[in-house]
Amino acid sequence: MTEKEVQEFQERLSITISGSNTPRPCCSFKQAGFPKYLQLTLDSMHFTDPTPIQCACWPSILQGRDVIGLAQTGSGKTLAYALPSLIHINAQDVVKPGEGPIVLILAPTRELALQIQTEINRFGLSSQLKTSAIYGGVPKGPQVIELAKGVETVVGTPGRLIDLLVDEPPKFRLDRVTYLVLDEADRMLDFGFEPQIRAILTQIRPDRQTLLFSATWPRNVQDLASTLLRSDVIRISVGTAETSAQAADTVKQNFLFCTEGERIKTFFDFIGRYLCAEDIRNQKKRRRSDTQTAQDHSSDHIEEEENQSQDEQDKIRRILVFAETKRDVDELAYECRMRLRINVLALHGDKMQEDRERIMERFKQGGRIDLDVIKQNITKAKKRNRNINREGDGKGYKGYKGDRKVGNDEQDDIYDDGISGCPILIATDVASRGLDVKNIECVVNYQFPFAIEDYVHRIGRTGRAGVQGESFTLFTPKDAKFAPDLLSLLRKVNQPIPKDLEIYAQIADKQSGIKQR
Repeated sequence: MTEKEVQEFQERLSITISGSNTPRPCCSFKQAGFPKYLQLTLDSMHFTDPTPIQCACWPSILQGRDVIGLAQTGSGKTLAYALPSLIHINAQDVVKPGEGPIVLILAPTRELALQIQTEINRFGLSSQLKTSAIYGGVPKGPQVIELAKGVETVVGTPGRLIDLLVDEPPKFRLDRVTYLVLDEADRMLDFGFEPQIRAILTQIRPDRQTLLFSATWPRNVQDLASTLLRSDVIRISVGTAETSAQAADTVKQNFLFCTEGERIKTFFDFIGRYLCAEDIRNQKKRRRSDTQTAQDHSSDHIEEEENQSQDEQDKIRRILVFAETKRDVDELAYECRMRLRINVLALHGDKMQEDRERIMERFKQGGRIDLDVIKQNITKAKKRNRNINREGDGKGYKGYKGDRKVGNDEQDDIYDDGISGCPILIATDVASRGLDVKNIECVVNYQFPFAIEDYVHRIGRTGRAGVQGESFTLFTPKDAKFAPDLLSLLRKVNQPIPKDLEIYAQIADKQSGIKQR
């Protein structure tokens, strides 16, 4: 490409590259210059074009440069560092039993560590490269045994890695690490992992290659980067490099305004409307199909249209709902089962790791929702439970029976084999970062999180990889302090601003002015 073509390419993909002697971005997988074994794997997986962060990062990383990568969640950053890591490993001496890894990837959560491991294994198995995921919440023994056999890549959370390093004797070594990645660095610092990160880095040789990826670029991440990376670091950003979180423009943000006492009623009213709206869309498609088939007497065409309508009606759903506390998650999951008679999954920090993995696997499978059953039970709920809107203290709602056993008729309605895919997951923020499930159609914030960054991370679970998604957030007067930040987020992605949100922002600004006095 000419210089002008490079500039136009970067502008079109909103890529900004800064640093000295920066290589040009690549426009395709072939232009990246990957070895044949990687190119064959990419071809077999039917990858089309690299994402912007991949286009920009690969040339710099393959040159051995330190890189800062700033991009929104769901931008494909894992492959941005994972594919070059495999090339780096294959250029080193073979790892022997008892030796440490060549590549170390730090991640904030066990879920993200497992997802990174899965992604690397998709490409590394062809070269017989081994990747271990090291995280807390499970016994150390199996992890120690696996590390002792010798692995090329370790993906781990800082807490568990420190535990293994400070044991006497240490359970593994980092003296062979020459390729270090900090993934979601901003989130690791939010979790308070900076001391552990710095302690881990004292065990790694200083001539390593270091890559730091983050969705935001606040001061604490800048300070960390300045002490960990070389002076000739290349900084790559896709979109606008923000000091605070920025929402993806592929997520349509919606808000449901209510009082604290109206929260649960608002939620179930919304869920009913949202799910049944899908039925209305299908009916319109079927009517269009009927009109078309009336004009075409071909039996093959009629059968094709009927099958298409059935596929739409039976489509796999994935809806992610966030609640603030473990109790809120359990209560809301129970109420969904009782009121709507559908299976839902609940995920929070009290779940054992084995259960968490099983829950995530079921949600990834997704599930179908019988809309006729939903509509029938919504009608029943309105008739028999008029007090759904009772004023509460905000810490729970009346009608929750904890873990009581349901009757046989209820068991039949909500039968759960514990294996099949499930369409709705209700979770705390444990699932908001690092969760990589394809085709989540919408995210619902049952309660607003404690920080605007967490809001962005939550809604970033949908609208990934260029696919459109939606978010729905229940917003109460106590959330008014977040309204100004929400206005800013909406304006940056050119989305309509609800009048109620503008009013809340004015209230928040007035309250802020009073406090400053």
